[in-house]
Amino acid sequence: DHMRFNVKLVPSVDAKVVPLGPHVLQEDLTVREIKVALHQALASTGGGESPVSPMPAPDHMRLRQAAGTGLPGGIKLGAVMPDDKRLCDIFGERIMDGKFIAIQPTAGDEHFTDEHMLLRVRCWSPQAQVLGPMDEVAVRRAAPTSELREVLLSSQLLPPTERGPPASEHLSVVKPFGYLLKDLANLPLLKWKPQPREDVPISEGTLRLKDGDLVVFKDSREEEVLSEEVLDKQKQAATGGLAGLSAPVEQGFVIYTEEQQREREAKLKVEEVERKQEADQRLAQIMEGLAKQRGETGGGAPSGTGGGHGGDVAGCTPVE
Repeated sequence: DHMRFNVKLVPSVDAKVVPLGPHVLQEDLTVREIKVALHQALASTGGGESPVSPMPAPDHMRLRQAAGTGLPGGIKLGAVMPDDKRLCDIFGERIMDGKFIAIQPTAGDEHFTDEHMLLRVRCWSPQAQVLGPMDEVAVRRAAPTSELREVLLSSQLLPPTERGPPASEHLSVVKPFGYLLKDLANLPLLKWKPQPREDVPISEGTLRLKDGDLVVFKDSREEEVLSEEVLDKQKQAATGGLAGLSAPVEQGFVIYTEEQQREREAKLKVEEVERKQEADQRLAQIMEGLAKQRGETGGGAPSGTGGGHGGDVAGCTPVE
C-alpha cells in the first residue's frame, strides 16, 4: 500500500522548518530505502515548495517522526526512525495519509538503529566564553566514552583554534543540569574533573547517559577564564551556598526482610498516632483561643447553647 506523507526539512535544531511538500511512499519500504527515494525526488528540484540546495545525501539524513503544533509551519520532532525498520513497523495502526516525516541533515554518515540513542550536545569555548548552539548526535547506547568523544569530534561543533583540531582524548564531557547553562559563569565550575575513563560505557559511570540527555563538551587544552563572578560562585559552591553544580546523590534501592517490614509498619503506625494526637491538641488550642476571644469581645455564647438567638453563628451580630 502507498501513503501520502507530509515531509519537512529541519536544517538545525533551532532553524525554521522548510516544507518539502507531500510525498507518496510505500509503507513496506525501510527507512534506508525511503532516504534514497526522498533524495532522488528532492535533489533534482532542490526541495519542492521551498527550494533547498543542496539536499543532504541519504547517508547524511536522519528521519524522525513529527507532529503538528497548531502553529503555522510548526512541528514537534519525535522519535528517530531506525534505518532497518519499515514504515508499517514504525507507525503500526497509526499509519495514514498526512503523517509528518522530518528530515534532519547530519554532519557525517549516520546509520541509526535500535542500538543508538540521540543526545543533545553543546560546545563550550572557555577562552571565548561562548556556549555553542544546541545540536543532536547519535551514539550507540553501549558505546565507550572514547566513541562518544569521536562522535563529538566529527560533529563539527568545535570552533577552529590556533592549536589546530584536538585529539579525542583532549575532549572533556559533562552532563549538567540544563538550568545552569543560563548563566555562563557556571560553566567553568561544572564537574570537568575527573573525566570518565575511555573504556567506561557512556550508560554507566559518571555520565549514565540515556535518550535525550544534554552533554556539554570542550577542548581541555583551553584554560578556563576565572572572572570575579566565577570566583565568587566558586566560593559559594565551596561553602555549600550554590546548589546544583553537581548531580544529587541517588539513594540506593533497599529490599527489607519480613521482620524489617513489620518493624517499619509498626513504626509508621506509631508515628501516625502521634501526628493525630498533635493535630487534636492543636485543634483544641485553637478552639480554646477562639472561646477566649469571644468572651473578651462579648460575642455571646456559641450557637446552640442558649445564648443570643438560637442557630445564630457565634461571634456574628444578627440583623433584626
